Amino acid sequence: MDETLKSVFALNRDAMLALQDGVLVYMNSAAETCFPGLAAGKGAAAFLPAHILEETAEQFVASAVICNMDYTVRGFVNGTLRLLSFIPQGSETGNGLLSDGLMAGMLSTLFNLELSVDCIAAQAAEMPLTEEYARILRHSCFSLKRQLTNLNLARQFETHSVYFHPLQTDLVSLCADLTETVCALTKDKHAMPRFSTPEAQLYASVDAELVKRLLLNLLSNSLRHTPPEGEVRLRLTRSEENAVLSLDDSGDGIPEDVLRNVFSRYETRLGGRNLSCGAGGGLGLSVASSIAKLHGGALVIESREGQGTSVRVMLPLERSGQSALNAPLHPLAPNDMDLILTELSGLLDNRFYAQKYLD
Repeated sequence: MDETLKSVFALNRDAMLALQDGVLVYMNSAAETCFPGLAAGKGAAAFLPAHILEETAEQFVASAVICNMDYTVRGFVNGTLRLLSFIPQGSETGNGLLSDGLMAGMLSTLFNLELSVDCIAAQAAEMPLTEEYARILRHSCFSLKRQLTNLNLARQFETHSVYFHPLQTDLVSLCADLTETVCALTKDKHAMPRFSTPEAQLYASVDAELVKRLLLNLLSNSLRHTPPEGEVRLRLTRSEENAVLSLDDSGDGIPEDVLRNVFSRYETRLGGRNLSCGAGGGLGLSVASSIAKLHGGALVIESREGQGTSVRVMLPLERSGQSALNAPLHPLAPNDMDLILTELSGLLDNRFYAQKYLD
């Protein structure tokens, strides 16, 4: 390895590894601290997950669990040389700051607001201006619900208490129905998301609600940062024993300083170009990554500012010991419109928060 590159590694505070043909050839002192026992000459497959070793993009960001620790992994690939840096994903909601009582109190307040809005809307049939105010208030409630839901999910992932109920689900039907609904709601002001797959059906053992939340988060991000004439394409394929969901857009791309911390909670919430502006409080992609990992999968992001973003989500088709129970044939349940309006609250305008859309 070039001596100049070694010097750069040595100066970096993040753990960094260099692989050549899948073999560890160099690690800096930070990596020696994080990964004790590693040494040059060791095959990388023994300690790194496959999605990190098999990624072919020149530059990418992914999440991974290594030595029982969550990391954001940044990669650079040049032929057979693979340079990787590892950034620990912090525990920003720790120290008891967000207690059960505090979360319950905020959710209770939100419920009271929603109930009040419904009462106002029910009495406003003959009062157009009041109806408009009711839609504005309901839209604000859905935006607040998204932020609180993400915050609660992030906390549940930290404490390993998230509700997880995987069933055999047809991902083709789930993705097609979800994309069609999102397209119908956003087509007037945003790019039209398209879904494609070579599969007639593709069943996987997943928690359908969590996968929908993951996809809606990714679609919302892509649509927010892609011009109306741009492209947002969701594709579902099978790769050995995994389902691969690929979302590609021709949007703004992610600035490198944001990409570095894209899975770190709260790190991307500020600034006009961030991924969660006015929507999720900087938690959306952290939650999406956690959902993928909960399924035994992974989420990988490749992006260049001004050139668009590509996101790949790998989900195992089977879970060991999973029963053969099937999810309902039609994956979009009646209450999914509530989920969709919540996750798209940063995109949609007030008119979509009239009672008819919830009905």
